[in-house]
Amino acid sequence: MRRSIRRRLGTGLVAAVIAGGLAVPAAQGAAPSRSHHVLLISVDGLHDFDLNLWVAQHPESNLADLVDQGTTYNQASTSIPSDSFPGLLAMVTGGTPKSTGVFYDAAYDRSLYPPGSACQGPQGTQTVYDETIAKPDAAGHIPFSGGAIDPSRLPLRKVDDRCDPVQPRDFLKVNTIFGVAHAAGLRTAWSDKHPAYQIVEGPGTEKTVDDLFTPEINADVTPPDFPRPDLAITDWVPNTIHYDRIKVAAVRNQIDGLDSSGHTRVGVPAIFGMNFQAVSVAEKLVDPVKSCVRNTKGGCDPNYVAGGYVKTKTGLAFSPQMVSALAAVDNQVGRLVDELHRKGLWGTAEVILSAKHGQSPIDPTTLKRVDEATLQAAAVADNDGDDGLASDTADDSGLLWLKPGADVGEAVASLRADAASLNLGPGALLFGAPLQALFGQNERTPDIIVQPKPGTMFSTSVKKVAEHGGEAPDDTHVALVVAGGGAGGHVSVNAPVETRQIAPSILTFLGLDPEALQAVAIEGTTPLPTR
Repeated sequence: MRRSIRRRLGTGLVAAVIAGGLAVPAAQGAAPSRSHHVLLISVDGLHDFDLNLWVAQHPESNLADLVDQGTTYNQASTSIPSDSFPGLLAMVTGGTPKSTGVFYDAAYDRSLYPPGSACQGPQGTQTVYDETIAKPDAAGHIPFSGGAIDPSRLPLRKVDDRCDPVQPRDFLKVNTIFGVAHAAGLRTAWSDKHPAYQIVEGPGTEKTVDDLFTPEINADVTPPDFPRPDLAITDWVPNTIHYDRIKVAAVRNQIDGLDSSGHTRVGVPAIFGMNFQAVSVAEKLVDPVKSCVRNTKGGCDPNYVAGGYVKTKTGLAFSPQMVSALAAVDNQVGRLVDELHRKGLWGTAEVILSAKHGQSPIDPTTLKRVDEATLQAAAVADNDGDDGLASDTADDSGLLWLKPGADVGEAVASLRADAASLNLGPGALLFGAPLQALFGQNERTPDIIVQPKPGTMFSTSVKKVAEHGGEAPDDTHVALVVAGGGAGGHVSVNAPVETRQIAPSILTFLGLDPEALQAVAIEGTTPLPTR
């Protein structure tokens, strides 16, 4: 039976937050502490609701111990939009898309040129930074490991007389905690789901992340050692759990002072961490084998329960998929914490557990699917020559970029006319001065952001029952716990906070100046509060 953290270590080494949201080893701006470390964990999709319910039902779990020994932020919100890219970048830059310039992993830039265009023709292109930018292997597949980014698949930027592909790191407009730490001579590492997460390095300089481990979660061929290699990694929760374990093994190597491969001794990174995918998948997946909705070959289970949550007479309960995913995350987080203890690092290492995004809806009875084509058609308006949709990104919200010269007012009027079919409520459309006040007005700012009623997905896919990206509470209300660092006592903070406050808090803990982060200076982001 697992022994709790406090039973293993006693009360003298339990975790809490002291100053600026984190225990501070040195004065702000002083020489960096080379004995302190920050382990940042994103459990993608993890709501505060999920963490609270899991801890209540499993009071002896690893996550319950982390909560009991650390500081819990009860009203933490992630970025808007709440997609993976802006969600993670909030944590590592201290900024929103207003300063980062990153609204989604698939968005639009009015100043760049399309891939393969040689910077010829009109400016303006979709900016896609997902698995599709990977260089195919010899068989033409997106590889699981060892993958490289194919420059021919990247958007292009004119630089003097050159036409340069825009690498993910250079798409980001501001620096990151990895860049600040690296410049101070500290080692850094990160693990995530695509090679495109090179973006966390920040612009201008390669290798601000010394050890970037990015096995491709959307590889075309699932490796044979997975539980079901005949299924995609995200098409079966046990496959996704196995994928997460691979990254946990890499992070455990780093705790041991090795690189992610476990082959070279390099020292424990000052900043390192990873994201978990299993909860995000379990929140939305409709199983391709068990589900009679998806399985057209027979052998489905008529009693199968889709991912996410189950509505009961007393409230909401976890689906079986969610139970398995949360149990796996609980176990793997426990392994990381145990390794910190085993290596004698718990007193000098801060563990921050949060989420890039939530997932909507939590209540399955509010789910409503709307065809993305309906949104696109409404945005085009009346086709009178001054209309047109340049690009859109739609999950459970819609980001709309209009063609040059298009009339925003006409597009808004058209969207409002289709409010019923789009499932829009009052205040669903953000445009003009209010949108610019939040995000500025530049080459990447959408013309209109559409936020339908909670529970709406702009997709008719039966593969999923939830999505993320929007600003509904289920998308943005995420878990946030900070533990470790040698301080003592549980703290519960009820004041509203944002995950972008994680970035200046991390630098403060490491004895670095938070103002070295450009987004912190631009947006005035403060460290996490203590109470």
